[in-house]
Amino acid sequence: MRGQAPVKERDRGLTGGEFVLGCAVVQLTGEDHLVGFDRLRADAVGEGLRPAPVPAATTAATLAARFGQRQREGIETACAQLTGRAVGALPVAERARVLYD
Repeated sequence: MRGQAPVKERDRGLTGGEFVLGCAVVQLTGEDHLVGFDRLRADAVGEGLRPAPVPAATTAATLAARFGQRQREGIETACAQLTGRAVGALPVAERARVLYD
């Protein structure tokens, strides 16, 4: 993500980009609360399919607090664009099912 300083990075931590990607993954799986991070982490089967690590909900809240208003708005815009592209790539019948069920 251009212009975003790294979020505290350690051997066991996440970069800012990994955190944002993890947020997008959580949203794309239909979650809309921090508890969604924990639900997704509990999915051992899907773990190998995720493009980035997903932090615990408490860690996600701490990391999110480090972003300023402008960065949060940029992240939300990027997530909305990513969701739009993912939904747009679905066949029409599946798109309708996803959006209206």
